[in-house]
Amino acid sequence: MLGYSLEENLGHTSKEIGIWDEPSDRDKAVELIKKDVHFKNLPIKFVTKSGEKRDAFWSAEIIFLYGKEVML
Repeated sequence: MLGYSLEENLGHTSKEIGIWDEPSDRDKAVELIKKDVHFKNLPIKFVTKSGEKRDAFWSAEIIFLYGKEVML
């Protein structure tokens, strides 16, 4: 969707890769998920590898993976 390969994603956070048009939007989403454990259809704008801006609806929830809490 954003043009990055698996190798480019592995070991990097979304902030490090730079997929957020407004990085503070991710921080707001983290606060929402901490409060409610999930959210659905949050309007968000991502930036592709080529620099194109893409509107999307983002949904996420907290799950446990190998004993660690992660956002899916």
